Amino acid sequence: MNSQPILESALQILAVSEETGKRYFKLHINFSKEDAMTIYRNSVDEILRDLPQILISAIHARIIQEKMN
Repeated sequence: MNSQPILESALQILAVSEETGKRYFKLHINFSKEDAMTIYRNSVDEILRDLPQILISAIHARIIQEKMN
């Protein structure tokens, strides 16, 4: 059996506060040294709500990229 990883990542969720008092949340995913994605949301709940679709899209993009190579 030969297996090839489609998605390996390091995931970080950070709270970011600006000097103005605005607070937002940053989701940063490193898929590799050359492949990273960052999104910003107003709450952790929004990040958690959107995370499944973000990961699905990331997996699809990597499958398509792999097929093109």
